[in-house]
Amino acid sequence: MSNATLAGEIAGTARDPIMVTDLMVAPSDPPTHADLAAVIAKFNELLAALRR
Repeated sequence: MSNATLAGEIAGTARDPIMVTDLMVAPSDPPTHADLAAVIAKFNELLAALRR
């Protein structure tokens, strides 16, 4: 396998999601709009970390 082929294969892999911190939210009962917004933001952060 050439270096160019290897670099191309590596570029297509997901990033390491270790950089995404834990979701630190204790939703109220019933959950508020802010609670839901925090979960959505964290989910989007994880999706971004898993994409290249």
